[in-house]
Amino acid sequence: MENTETTDHLTIANTWAKIFNDAIGATHIKNFGTGGFFSSYELIKFQKLLREVPEDERPTIAIFYDGYNDALFGFQYGPGSFQKDITLKLQALVEHQNVKIGLYAISKTLSQYSRVWDRTAARLVERLLFPLPEPNPEAVDLDGAVRMYTRNVRIIRATCQVFQVRCLFVLQPLIVTKEPLTPLERDIFNKMEAHPRFGAEGTHFVREFYKQKHFSSQRAVDQSDTTKHEQ
Repeated sequence: MENTETTDHLTIANTWAKIFNDAIGATHIKNFGTGGFFSSYELIKFQKLLREVPEDERPTIAIFYDGYNDALFGFQYGPGSFQKDITLKLQALVEHQNVKIGLYAISKTLSQYSRVWDRTAARLVERLLFPLPEPNPEAVDLDGAVRMYTRNVRIIRATCQVFQVRCLFVLQPLIVTKEPLTPLERDIFNKMEAHPRFGAEGTHFVREFYKQKHFSSQRAVDQSDTTKHEQ
């Protein structure tokens, strides 16, 4: 729930705070949302926080806002896999590929001063320095992606039981699961389907990921149809 696209008072975390304040009284919410996270990284981060924080600072409720990244990464990189571009950048850093890191740093610096560079040359530089493998539709593993997510949910729930924390898993609403779409949403949807690393296969994968019955056994809250019929 990083919510970098909106103002603070409209973030999902702040909305939850208002709901809890009205329902059960004054509450304190911390948002640990991070761009690019998915359930495998949530599990690691959650357990790390529980180990490190004092007992009186442990949460009463932990809300996990999931769905898109687990489905997207499962489609593009395989079940439980992180973004390959980030993996390649970390590899370059660890292996001291200094020329590659230096060129990337220069490009990112130029992007701070030139929007044209950021939207054109910077993206080309990144693709050349950290080339991603071509999508392989035959290697797509929908069942594996769903199993990975549900396993992570089970482990997180078990962790919550040990530390007496109530867990709530929310499957986020998406454009690819909404009907009907507004003109703006339709334009975004068409661009997603036209993207070479997503396409119609990607939207189908995400829809099927959300349809899996495995989620009901994990007591996840499916919000994917929350925006249906809204114009």
